[in-house]
Amino acid sequence: MTKLERAIELAGQEHKGQFRKDGIVPFVCHPIEVMKTLRGWSVVDIDVLISAILHDTVEDATDDRREQLRSIIVEEFGLTVARVVEELTYIKGGNYADKKEYIASFDKKSLDAILVKLADRYCNVMDYLIADETRDYAPKYYEKGMPLYSALNYWRSEFIDKFGVETNDRLSNDYLWLAARCTEVKVLEPLTGVPRGGGPMRWS
Repeated sequence: MTKLERAIELAGQEHKGQFRKDGIVPFVCHPIEVMKTLRGWSVVDIDVLISAILHDTVEDATDDRREQLRSIIVEEFGLTVARVVEELTYIKGGNYADKKEYIASFDKKSLDAILVKLADRYCNVMDYLIADETRDYAPKYYEKGMPLYSALNYWRSEFIDKFGVETNDRLSNDYLWLAARCTEVKVLEPLTGVPRGGGPMRWS
């Protein structure tokens, strides 16, 4: 069994009995989709892909299980994956006052964490767009990710150095497409322009 396969197995175990917001789709489908999105962006770094698979495990664990799970991640996948998963973890009443502060903190986090969170955000917005009952929320949820897009723009040069031009371009193109779909759902003001160096389109 490869490390990636083991990560999928562990995520399946940790998310057993959990479902997406529709109450039908098993939750583990989400981290797998995040990983697949990263592969679609030509990401090949195995630690990043494993971090994507495990990104919600610690967050969704019970208090009793959380520390044990952290130890498992360090032992089986190493300190890099453990650090990225921790950067991606939001626990209510934990280190952040609220989700807004958590998202704003990504300008100080690793490029790995920023990349995984962008894939996570992309998949979540897509889920909102697909379902009739949540489609109207997609533009608002997209907007809530603005600190992530700013973090990417700030570290754009370093991001390209680490992950390559192809990953940067594929991510950027997908977010441009996503922004256009959000605009079609609810036009407050037209979406115009692309941040410096390419990347997610911003609301005007």
